[in-house]
Amino acid sequence: MTTDYKIEDDPSLKAYLKESRILKTREEEVGYARQQQKKLQTCNATVDGVATSASCLNNEVSTLLRIKEDLHLSNERLSSWDSNGSDCCMWEGVDCDPHTGQIIGLQLRGSPTTETIPHTIMDIDDVRESFDAYDNFEKEGSVDPRDIIGSRIPPALFELHQLQHLDLSGCDFNGSAIPPELTQLAHLTHLNLSRAWLSGRGEIPASLEYCKDVEFINLGHNKLSGGLPSWLGKLPHLKVLVLSSNSPCGSINLNFDQIAFQELLILDVSSNQFTGRLPFGFLLSFNAMKTVSPKYDIPWDYNNEKGWEVTMDIKGIKLTYESQMHSIMKTIDLSNNYFEGEISEEIGDLNELQALNISRNKLKGPIPRSIGALKHLESLNLSHNFLSGDIPEELTTLNSLGYLNLSYNDLSGRIPQSPHVSTFDALSFEGNPSLCGPPLSLSCEANNGTTLFPFVGLRETDEEKMWKYISMGLGFGAGFATAISFSCFLNNGRGFHSFWRRCYWSCA
Repeated sequence: MTTDYKIEDDPSLKAYLKESRILKTREEEVGYARQQQKKLQTCNATVDGVATSASCLNNEVSTLLRIKEDLHLSNERLSSWDSNGSDCCMWEGVDCDPHTGQIIGLQLRGSPTTETIPHTIMDIDDVRESFDAYDNFEKEGSVDPRDIIGSRIPPALFELHQLQHLDLSGCDFNGSAIPPELTQLAHLTHLNLSRAWLSGRGEIPASLEYCKDVEFINLGHNKLSGGLPSWLGKLPHLKVLVLSSNSPCGSINLNFDQIAFQELLILDVSSNQFTGRLPFGFLLSFNAMKTVSPKYDIPWDYNNEKGWEVTMDIKGIKLTYESQMHSIMKTIDLSNNYFEGEISEEIGDLNELQALNISRNKLKGPIPRSIGALKHLESLNLSHNFLSGDIPEELTTLNSLGYLNLSYNDLSGRIPQSPHVSTFDALSFEGNPSLCGPPLSLSCEANNGTTLFPFVGLRETDEEKMWKYISMGLGFGAGFATAISFSCFLNNGRGFHSFWRRCYWSCA
């Protein structure tokens, strides 16, 4: 029999870990305890004559070694992967089913390295010049050479047919496409290929359509192209979908039936090139964001550390969600695209939504009053659009709202006042020339029941500023030329006296 490992059973170890900053929170204590428990379970040992776990299979040892051969490694990555007879279930990033010994998880996250990459592997400068996503990667700090590099995702990986969790995030696959062989991983539930230098030569792979058990997909920060595929609605258990910072384009004109996206909790398609009207037909199919739903437990104990994580711009900062969390913030992020049109009143139907970010688009019209139906909303970012009209009073009823950004629109009128709204500073409302009242410094002056809005601080477009400066320059030049000409005229005595003599005799 086995017993659960508890850090509390070893106070000296717990004190050392805390002092070393290895453990910081109670969640990390639990995670570390489960890690140690798993190590105890995966050892090929016996207790009371009963085997506690199965060893990995010989054919899968061979598969892992072929995967390693297809990669260029540094920083001693995968050094535990060798053929000296050790149990591959104990190798770095490998997780096995304790009953069958089959590999069910691979976590091979890449990290930056300072080591020189041999030109036999790739010419990193040529890759960057040919890979249009270089600028994006540079902004994200991901252009350093990685410690796991390959010309492609190793084909041998798709021979692990029982694989449920695959994390190759942060690796460098040289701008290659996502292989269609992904369809061979029929049991896949978690896929993380973010920041893996996957290029526009491949769209979001249709082979994922056959992974009916998939719950988590993160393909963010690559250079995938094409539109948003309609087959995503055929994934009945999908909970997290991250496609941010890629190159998909076009409008999202997708309408799904009632069985689509029953469990979707996070959608992030930010920083792409989507156009057209906001896809409310698509958003309204997110049934888990409409009604009170049971807590969804996304399995996370498939490897020694983390099951999955995703970083999003929520509440004005980068927040990282991990599967250790008991609950996930229900989030929609459509920011930094080219969506147009108005925000539909139907947004109020997503009354379980907790974070909404549609900033940096081309939206116009009023903020819908149905926004007041989003009673669980904790973060709302509508900044950098062309929204107009007043701020609806219904916003004051959102007592869960912890972050609000309505800046740089064309909103007008008095900012609604309530004890909760008063907690937001002027940054939440700046850049709206006709807004007034606290927390802004512009006061609203009553005059026969009307509100006067000062013109101080009006925003100018770049074109207006350009013509203003041109006019100022022309005016200054004309004035300067006139002054110089008149001065030269006065300094010429003959011209001066003859001028006044003609004036005198003409008037005499």
